Amino acid sequence: MKQLDLGKDKISKLFINYSIPAVISMVVISLYIIVDGIFVSRGVGPDGLAAVNIALPFIQALNSVVIMICIGGGVLTAIKLGENETKEASRRFSFTVIIALVFILVTSLLSLIFLNTLVELLGADETLIHLVKEYLVIMLSCNLLFQLAPIMENFIRIDGRPSFCMIVSVIGTIVNIVLDYILIIKLNMGLTGAAVATCIGSGLSGLTMLTYFLSKKSKLRFTRPICNIKLLGKMLYNGSSEFLTEISSSIVLLIFNIVIMNKMGSLGVSAISIVLYINTLVIMVLFGISQSLQPIVSYNLGAGQVDRAKQGLKFCLITTQVIALVSMIVVFIFSEPLVNIFAKGNRELIEMGVWMTRLYLTCYLFIGINITSSAFFTAVEQPLMSAAISLSRSLVLVIIGLILLPRIIGDSGIFLSNTFAEVGTFFVSLYYLKKYFNKKCDRYLSNNKKAVI
Repeated sequence: MKQLDLGKDKISKLFINYSIPAVISMVVISLYIIVDGIFVSRGVGPDGLAAVNIALPFIQALNSVVIMICIGGGVLTAIKLGENETKEASRRFSFTVIIALVFILVTSLLSLIFLNTLVELLGADETLIHLVKEYLVIMLSCNLLFQLAPIMENFIRIDGRPSFCMIVSVIGTIVNIVLDYILIIKLNMGLTGAAVATCIGSGLSGLTMLTYFLSKKSKLRFTRPICNIKLLGKMLYNGSSEFLTEISSSIVLLIFNIVIMNKMGSLGVSAISIVLYINTLVIMVLFGISQSLQPIVSYNLGAGQVDRAKQGLKFCLITTQVIALVSMIVVFIFSEPLVNIFAKGNRELIEMGVWMTRLYLTCYLFIGINITSSAFFTAVEQPLMSAAISLSRSLVLVIIGLILLPRIIGDSGIFLSNTFAEVGTFFVSLYYLKKYFNKKCDRYLSNNKKAVI
């Protein structure tokens, strides 16, 4: 696997070589999530789906902090690589990994200590509480294994070897799916089996990726970390947009679960979990493409080549939006057979799931542009702009939609709130993109100065 040159290779070549492995990795991960849901639905039933969906907001909340740390540290690392300061880049990489691992260990331990309180806060009723606890105990106990892969993957891409991430992710996912079948179906281990399979599969990928940084192929090496409080602040600041996106999604999912539980009961929560499983494939593909933009943009800004960053953004915007629109049409047409994969012929669950899916997927109209815009502003160290986009699409406008739309059009408004948010965020994205390139990039190009923007 030839190492890519982020500063010299054609942008089209870089984008293809970064986005294709990223998309394949995300598709494989999505398929594992979907297959995991299928095994849970068939081995545990609708209550199992609902229990996993109730546990997810907290798992996502922990993951959001890890993403913030790694994306923020990754931007700073990539810029130093672009400036040809490999030793300093390695120190920043080592510091980022240590901070992420310490956070995972501390929060997992505290969560296990206060597990009963946590499950109550997540909104589980009496029929689901024991299933939620069963799932969370394993996920939290093995959280270090579960989180290791996304930490390592981010920096391997920055190091110029996205294809390696793809191969390792595929292997880990295959292991996960095989273990799902053995533990859930054959050994009847229920949600315990699902959690164990998830942690082993992800942990295998993470440990394999870890060995990459111990080899001679890596430019980034584990070394004495920089241990700078100001750098930590800058790292968290740069990654704050991704944190806000993830934590907002967790909050909104929690609100959705509570609202749907009150209006439609546990069957409604099962139905929305099916919608989210279907949605996962599309969202993961879009995030995979947008994440491939970050090393290209950050490196070239560090090297003072702003025009190359603009080219990368253009490729990414077009690609993500086309995929989103095509996905919307395909999922709408095949929504019933897709829902039935999880519902096992339960007519009431199928009808509810199809209705929710067709309303929910209208948010794909502008989602590609919004996700790419947020990723771009993170890569150019403009976290406030990125955060404004992320918060608009994943929290603020969603909550406004949840408040207003059900009062106007009834229960359908619950599932159109995401569409309301994406449409509003589209105009926010356009405003910030225009503002950035008019006042930053064009000024840079006219003055022909090297600067980190």
